[in-house]
Amino acid sequence: MSSNQLLYTLKEACDALFAEGYNEASRKRVRRWIKSGVFNAVMDGSRYYIPKSEIDKLGETKCENQESLGQMSKRPRTQNG
Repeated sequence: MSSNQLLYTLKEACDALFAEGYNEASRKRVRRWIKSGVFNAVMDGSRYYIPKSEIDKLGETKCENQESLGQMSKRPRTQNG
């Protein structure tokens, strides 16, 4: 990580990642991702700071997953009955 890289607070990361923005569920989700290694974060005291590159990386993965889900939803449906 370069010394001039933008760091997001937990609240800013939640706002950037989730449509619902910052709430208890999104905060817990991001903290869980940090602890499990999904995000590389910097800890200063009791606060986490997430590099913008980590947010961008997850955003790219999310877009790829949505594209593949979109392709799956285009399959013809069978009728029951």
